[in-house]
Formats: sequence, structure tokens, C-alpha cells
Amino acid sequence: MKITYDKGIFIENNDLKILLDPVGAPSKKPDVILLSHAHSDHARGIWQKQLSNIPKIMSPATKRILEKRKGKTLRNIIEIQEKCELEYKNLRIYAASSGHCTGALQFKLMMKNVDVVYSGDICLEERIILNKAEQLNCDILILEATYGKPNYIFPKRSDLYRSILKWCKNNIELFSKVFVGCRTLGTAQELTTLLSLSIFANPIFTHPSIAKINEVHEEFHHKLGRFISYHNTNDIEGIMLIPLNKTFKRNSFNTGVVTGWVVKSKRSGCFPLSSHADFQQLLTYAKNSNAEKIYTIYGFPNSLAKEIKERLGIDAKSLR
Repeated sequence: MKITYDKGIFIENNDLKILLDPVGAPSKKPDVILLSHAHSDHARGIWQKQLSNIPKIMSPATKRILEKRKGKTLRNIIEIQEKCELEYKNLRIYAASSGHCTGALQFKLMMKNVDVVYSGDICLEERIILNKAEQLNCDILILEATYGKPNYIFPKRSDLYRSILKWCKNNIELFSKVFVGCRTLGTAQELTTLLSLSIFANPIFTHPSIAKINEVHEEFHHKLGRFISYHNTNDIEGIMLIPLNKTFKRNSFNTGVVTGWVVKSKRSGCFPLSSHADFQQLLTYAKNSNAEKIYTIYGFPNSLAKEIKERLGIDAKSLR
């Protein structure tokens, strides 16, 4: 078996070539593509013309999000639900929830004499919108390393929830508008539910790009609470969820930022609530996987591989 990175994670096992989470067209033609979730840094290659005739395995929700964003229909899709299994040629594939965002999956690839798990992006905490990632066992683990450095340790989710609600309540009393920046797919759905459940912030106003994902989440999971898509903030008073990249243009007291990257920030309104596992949770997942070999990918793969070797004594290597 050979595992490399070539516009995505590329697995070659005998005559079978598997491409995971493509961001472009690889140098070799894959036999099958697996997509963990719809974030662009994992999925933008799915639209490549060179890959249009390749079978693509993903969740129904991921397919819906991608098509809704692009306004086009994906071809040659094989849908798989979490906790389900399918066979493709000599490959058995088990899909499990990754806890990361709407439609996000992990994959366990069961081949002759070896089981490979690809975590995709994972969250190992229970969330008010999704269950935590299922722990999978394997021989070889391909593990995300988004927060793969020891300084990325997040507070308890329940504490973050309380802090976010307190900040929003205090600021809604001071300002007519409060903006909260977050990932459009992932924390935005979590915040929609958290804030809409509070007595002081109902309904929640959401950027149209967030409202689209919220609608898909409600189609495949459950209701998130009362939210209204806005197009012009001038006539609106209340709490507004906006895409994270728009917060950098609004360095003001009434704008909060919700992402794991602000874990060390002392600025008011910064909350390290993330749809990813933190460093300690990544180590826990690696240890409990019982893997003999671990490949790390995304974020800080070199750091995480080094820490896994030193702390857990497991052979680990960065794919990038």
C-alpha cells in the first residue's frame, strides 16, 4: 500500500486507486473518490472536469451543500449515510459521523489484510447540533492536524456557550446591532441554535450564505431555531451571524469572533469555539484508534506527527 498527497490524499493498494478530499486533479486517475465534507479546502477539486466521470462517495447532505453553493449538479455520486457500509470493487467502506459539520463523515476503508481510517475533520465533543465523532479502530490512521500544536487546548464547550451568551447579552444592551463572525458551515449552525434558544436574542439574523447551510442542516438533521436571512443590515436590530472573513473588516466593539484560532486572544468578543478537535483530543483519538501507523494532514501535520511519536510511541509521519 502507498499513501501520498497529490491534490488530495491518494491511496494505492494493488490495482485500486482511491482519492480522498480532492482540491484539484491528481497526476494519476483515481478509481473512486471519497469526500468527507463540503468545506472548500477539502472539496473544491470535486468539480474538476478530469474527475467528472469518476464515482464519488459522500453523504447526501454534503452533496446538497455543494450543489446549492455552485448551482450545478454533481455527476456519478454514490450516497452513503453515517453508520452505513457499502462495497466498491474489492473495497468495503464504512461511514461514521465526524462531528465536524453538517454532512461530515469519517471513512473506514477495509481492504485485504489492512484497515485504513481517514478522519476527515473531526470534533470529539458533544455539540447542541451534532454528536461527537465516532472513535474508529484501524491499522493505519490518516488524521487531521488542524490544531495539531500543544498550545491549541480549548475551554469546555459549556463554558464557551455561557461566555458567548453573556457577551451577546451585554452588547445587545449597548448597541442596536451585534455581529458574530463564524464559519458558514460548522459553527454557524451551532451558534444559530445556541442564540435562538436564549430569551434575549430571538430571532437570529443570518447572512444569506449561512441561511442556505442552515436550511440544508434542517433538511437532514433537525430544526436549528428561529433565524431570518438578511440582505441589508441598515434596518435590522439584533444579533447577526456573519461569515468569519467579514469580521476582519469590522474591528469594532460590537463584533465578536468565534473560531479556534483565537484561543490565545485577550480581546473581548473572541471565543475559541471550534468544530475541530483540539490538540489533546487529537492525541486521544490517535491513541484509541490502536493504529500502528499514523499519517497527519492539514494544519500542523509535522508538529502533530512529532508529538504522537514522542508522547504515544506510535509511528507517525506528515503527508505534507
